[in-house]
Amino acid sequence: MSDRALIAAINWNGRDFITGMIDSLLPQMKETGTRLLVFDNGSSDGSADLVEDKYSGTGMVSVFRNAENIGFGRAANRIIEDAECAAVVLVNTDTILRPVCLENLLVSLESRSDVAFAGPRLLWPDGCLQSSMRDFPFPGRLLLEHIPVLRRSTAKYSAHDKGRYADWLVGAMMAIRVKAFNEVGGFAEEFLFFHEETDLLYRLAKTGWKVWFEPSAEVFHLEGASSRMKYGNRIYLRHIPGKLLFLRRHGTRLDIFLFKIMMTLLQAGRMITGRLFGKLAVSDVRYTACYCREAIRILWSSRQEVSS
Repeated sequence: MSDRALIAAINWNGRDFITGMIDSLLPQMKETGTRLLVFDNGSSDGSADLVEDKYSGTGMVSVFRNAENIGFGRAANRIIEDAECAAVVLVNTDTILRPVCLENLLVSLESRSDVAFAGPRLLWPDGCLQSSMRDFPFPGRLLLEHIPVLRRSTAKYSAHDKGRYADWLVGAMMAIRVKAFNEVGGFAEEFLFFHEETDLLYRLAKTGWKVWFEPSAEVFHLEGASSRMKYGNRIYLRHIPGKLLFLRRHGTRLDIFLFKIMMTLLQAGRMITGRLFGKLAVSDVRYTACYCREAIRILWSSRQEVSS
């Protein structure tokens, strides 16, 4: 008899926070009859050893060591394509699950036959809401997110207090129906950082599957803790090539052009604002001239690389 679900965490140098995630997950795995696979993506900080030493005796945690970092999408595909259960829950190592989160998330997926993907309500470490619902990132919807009087019509700025269908959800924790995932070919491995889930959920939507936001499942999320070790505060720049790749796969040339124009104007506005209000630039790197110039370079570059 197969497990109810497989819980999987893709780890890269997560020594500083992975045990917090596992400690919050262990009692919930006992309650739900699930187990955890930690897929170590070529870590060099001893985090895989730490997990094995601390949790091997529980009988619920195993570690798979990959020799190199193959990226999130490729690692997730390897996990899910080999899964012998109906659902896989991918959970970031920089999360802490609140009580009954796992059960509520699994039920939200299992009880809705049209849902291929369910995600929880995300919280910042201080308990404040971390907006996780999004519209697909076509220029028109993105523009609305930056217009104060209109942004309430977007998923990002909507109330996150009721269960509902959504275009896509920030993938800090994802309950995925294996059948649907395999039907659309899994994650597109061209995405290296960010928007892997956006692309996946768009393809699922095109084939009739739906996405469910479940607020009764709550997760504290540090957001990009592992990636921040590589890119620092420049991690925000990784969203640009991710959105451009999404638009190249699913949008038109006009969508790409309008996105570039819109984002260029946004960066120019931030640069001016940062110069006028110096304290803002000190507290938020996105308002510094260096950051804004790099963002514009990435937007119009043929390769969209982000320097480390």
